[in-house]
Amino acid sequence: MIIIPDDQSFVTHDYLSPPAPLSEYTLGPVFEIGFLSEVLDLQTDVLSLQAKLIETNQTISLSDICLKPLEPDNENCTVFSLLQYYQNSRENLNKRIGDDFFTYFDYTTHFLTCSQAPTTTRDDPLGLSCFGDFGGTINPFMILGNYSNGAYANATALVITIVIENSNDPEKNRIGMFRYFCENFYKICLL
Repeated sequence: MIIIPDDQSFVTHDYLSPPAPLSEYTLGPVFEIGFLSEVLDLQTDVLSLQAKLIETNQTISLSDICLKPLEPDNENCTVFSLLQYYQNSRENLNKRIGDDFFTYFDYTTHFLTCSQAPTTTRDDPLGLSCFGDFGGTINPFMILGNYSNGAYANATALVITIVIENSNDPEKNRIGMFRYFCENFYKICLL
């Protein structure tokens, strides 16, 4: 999925990072917190999709056919998305350290860390990992669109990729074929 916010205004954030002076960051429209919250809702809804196979009346979900590289220890689907920097958690997305006057660290500072070092396992002081909830690395060039010269923070589009398992079992491949989901979820397939 490629998602572009209607409002293409850039967002400016001010941070006070002791002992440094006030810092200002301007980020692309995809970093507006309300937009990210809506995208999290959409991504969650898509991941919970279910369909019935026409010939067998069997109900399947994306969770049945997605790639889970750390299964059985980790049952999360492989999803490449900006929201994976926050492990698809609204609580993590809304984490903030600051006071009544200044923000020291929040979702945007965490993004800046992850976009420069995607294998960061603990971004202090927020305590968040840059790894996705499925256990993999999220590279910024895979999840952001319409940025220039490697300036990921200027992105004006998000890209979400859900990886479907490629199996040696023909039955698993048959139920995972995109056309079955499209027959049942034509509105999403037309996005």
